[in-house]
Amino acid sequence: MSIVSLQTTADPAFSWENAMSHKVIAYDLALEGLSPIPPFSFDPMQGTDEPASPWHLQHQQAHNDFLAALPTSAGASSTGIPIGWILVDTTFSDPGQLQWWTFANQNEHLAAMAAIA
Repeated sequence: MSIVSLQTTADPAFSWENAMSHKVIAYDLALEGLSPIPPFSFDPMQGTDEPASPWHLQHQQAHNDFLAALPTSAGASSTGIPIGWILVDTTFSDPGQLQWWTFANQNEHLAAMAAIA
């Protein structure tokens, strides 16, 4: 899994890498009691131009699940950026919103991967 591909949704690998990152995080954190959302539901990305679409809601739930399982010392990514953002209200067709979402999403994945390492 490559965190580099999570830097831009324009990367053809983004959707798959995001889904696989969720799968790795859930497995490595040995998350129990997860919401019944298969990580593969994030690939392909459908409905991302609608805030609170099923894709956004399922993706947010997956983040909520893994963030709740992180040790309290993982309250910020390795960059010092706080984690735990609300990611459901983004319209991917808006470049500014998409840039913020991509940044916040990547930082939460980085924080989880750092906690696993």
